[in-house]
Amino acid sequence: RVVTEALARLATPPTVMRDGLGRTEEEARRQGQEFSKNCPRYDRERDRWTDFAAVMASVRNDYNVSDAQAKKALWYAITGKSSRIVITSMKPDEGMYRDMSFVEYLQAMGQKFTPASESVQMKSEYKARVQGRQEDVQSYINEKYELFRLAYPGIVDLSDFFQETTRGIVNKAVRKSMWGVQPDTVEAYGEKAVAAVAVERLKIAYGDSDNNNS
Repeated sequence: RVVTEALARLATPPTVMRDGLGRTEEEARRQGQEFSKNCPRYDRERDRWTDFAAVMASVRNDYNVSDAQAKKALWYAITGKSSRIVITSMKPDEGMYRDMSFVEYLQAMGQKFTPASESVQMKSEYKARVQGRQEDVQSYINEKYELFRLAYPGIVDLSDFFQETTRGIVNKAVRKSMWGVQPDTVEAYGEKAVAAVAVERLKIAYGDSDNNNS
């Protein structure tokens, strides 16, 4: 019986541990290496942080690596003189950075590299952006949101965005109908704005609008 049980154990393949995405430890390690090799590089003397951060986050999503792997790749991605700022002070597996998610770590690093002048400029562009008289409302919302992301990277609360975007809508009736709209997503806000524009166009076509700004 002992021999039979031993033979049975030999015939049973060992259990292979896999992560939540079905990858073995070796597969996950190789994918992390590929991500680190192909992710963008940042040098503050040549690059703008907001552009680098956006590409870095996008590439990370493509590879779907773990937070630990993504944070380490980000740490390695800082090149030139810029690396001196983070090489010893922001090790991803030490101190307060160890328990941070990749998004939190990216934001923390961005605080070291985003020049105050760039941040002020982005905020000014965001606040000043209003809908053009011949511009469709969806294009306006899309561009306003991109400026918002550049001006306030990492901000999840969209209440200011909705208020500022509504303020810049050129048609008075549409603007009035959008005040106080606070949906969960930018896409939902855009759908409501497009619908409001369609309603106002019908009113104008039938002579029921009090607004002479078509």
